[in-house]
Amino acid sequence: MPLVLQRTSAGGLLPAVAEVAPGSMALSLASLRIVVGFVFIVGGAYAATHLGAIARDFDAWHIPQSGVAVPALAATAIVCGALLTLGALTRPVALLLATIAIGALVTAGRYSGGLYLVVPPALFAACILLAWSSGRLRGAAPPRPPGVQ
Repeated sequence: MPLVLQRTSAGGLLPAVAEVAPGSMALSLASLRIVVGFVFIVGGAYAATHLGAIARDFDAWHIPQSGVAVPALAATAIVCGALLTLGALTRPVALLLATIAIGALVTAGRYSGGLYLVVPPALFAACILLAWSSGRLRGAAPPRPPGVQ
């Protein structure tokens, strides 16, 4: 497929944006939503079944009250992952999971490195994309007439 360029208003050239069929975009976002939700469900289930080991990791990462934080994080990841997989409350759930991903990057990534420097930013980006593209709240407010700020 040849590269198609189009003129900008400033006279420059940019690659033309390919048209994407709306159905394929919806299918892609649904697939991403299911995969990300499943990753959080699996991670939460692992944390719930290995409380002692994860609590020791939390202590090494200087997270206070690890005995309380681990079960709370595991339950949050499982419940929110399930809601995301089902497509319920996508925007708020994706934003909550994005904060969990940033927390993992800042704590585990800083002290342990490795995959903690790769997986959380990818999950954060996916969650932000899902929250941004979520149509759940679109159309909730009445359209404004032109010129009204």
